[in-house]
Amino acid sequence: MKPLILLPFVATVALLLGACGGGDPANGAASVGPDATGAGDLAPDSTADVAPAPLGAFTADAPTGTTFVATAGTFAPTGLLTVDVTLTGFKDLYGVAGHLHYDPAHLELVNIEGKSPLVEGSYDNPTVARKSPAGRVLLGTARLQKKTGKGQLQAPTGIDLAGTALWARLTFKPLAAGSSRVEFAPGDRGAFDSQKVLIKAEFLGGKVVTTGGAN
Repeated sequence: MKPLILLPFVATVALLLGACGGGDPANGAASVGPDATGAGDLAPDSTADVAPAPLGAFTADAPTGTTFVATAGTFAPTGLLTVDVTLTGFKDLYGVAGHLHYDPAHLELVNIEGKSPLVEGSYDNPTVARKSPAGRVLLGTARLQKKTGKGQLQAPTGIDLAGTALWARLTFKPLAAGSSRVEFAPGDRGAFDSQKVLIKAEFLGGKVVTTGGAN
């Protein structure tokens, strides 16, 4: 990817970071959890209800290198799909951003939770996690240094990630049986170091297959 293509996108993310003022989910969707069911008293010869089988499967793309953004999906007994977006193997990471695409005719996005994987020392780490528009989620995070007592900022520094860090967690409701992909679009994704140089990294998605719609 050419740096000149990514820079306007990075600048947009930086503006959004300043506007949203933190890592709270920007779409304001409420968390969704399994339905609460009263257990009730069981007769001695009764059999407890068996949880329904998940309504689908998520097959993640496999990395070919050691530095990558990955997606991993799991289905709950309710049929909801949780997709975790993680960062692995980055050195001197200062910021990362991208648009994660999904098929809104197949999956309904019901919750976005942005994490702060780059917090360290004197740095804050606001995260943008925003539905924009249907079928696309904007994810962006960068290290913003706190001002010293004199109001001065030191030279920017990146962070070396030890292992894998959670960047965002998305919850989808399958609408029908079918298959589609959750993936980052080429051309508007990238990671950069403290010198604003692009880091060579893979942005990996996955295939979603569902046998029906969730309740």
